Amino acid sequence: MKKQFSATLALLLLSTGVAAQPKPDTWESDVRQLDARYWKAYNDCDLKAMAAFNANDLEFYHDLGGSSVGKASFIKALKDNICSDPELHIRRAAVGDTVKMYPLRKAGQLYGAVIEGDHAFYNKVRDKPEVMGTLARFTHVLLVKNGVWQVSRVMSYDHRAAPYDNKRIAIVLPAAQLDQLTGTYKTTKKTPFRVTRVGNALSMDVQGIVFAMHPSDASTFFVKERDLTITFARGPDGKGRKLTVREDGDVAEEAMAGN
Repeated sequence: MKKQFSATLALLLLSTGVAAQPKPDTWESDVRQLDARYWKAYNDCDLKAMAAFNANDLEFYHDLGGSSVGKASFIKALKDNICSDPELHIRRAAVGDTVKMYPLRKAGQLYGAVIEGDHAFYNKVRDKPEVMGTLARFTHVLLVKNGVWQVSRVMSYDHRAAPYDNKRIAIVLPAAQLDQLTGTYKTTKKTPFRVTRVGNALSMDVQGIVFAMHPSDASTFFVKERDLTITFARGPDGKGRKLTVREDGDVAEEAMAGN
């Protein structure tokens, strides 16, 4: 699922969906102001306001979620996804000065515009700090229909994980302490987490996905590329008995040794 986009018109009234005739000499400021209103509605999950911006025959193309045709299916996707969980809030923000706009004309007459750029999506779960989730590219085609600007085509693509700024510092543990944590741990569903030592760090293989884990203390390790920590519970002999994986501070998985 996910993310869609925007268009034009300073005098659009969100409460009624009524708009004034766009003027060729003000198209760029109209687009900017409508864009701001559109994304405010998106960030507020105001689906009624968002629907007023979109053409009935809206086409939406997403590089991960497929395509859809029609305003109704687009609004339903928002309702069933980003607006379905009251404990999760998703906020969209444009990235720097990447947003560009271009007019569309025929025989000198303005009939639409293209707006494109980069944007970021931030996730906030309950009372936890907001974190950047993904970055993406967007391209939108806006058309003037019956004197009103409408979003007609939406393309959302090049989705990628936001760069993670790791501030944790790795320490050096004796090889013997690292070796005590190696072995196979299994979840309650018997999914194996295979832990091995690689130099001064540990490596964890989860069904072919491999994470390099660096120690921040004798029992806690972190992944440099994302907010992922692995905490080991040691037995009286120092050997690992259990591991707990946390992502963004939340427990993601637990696994026991020797299962």
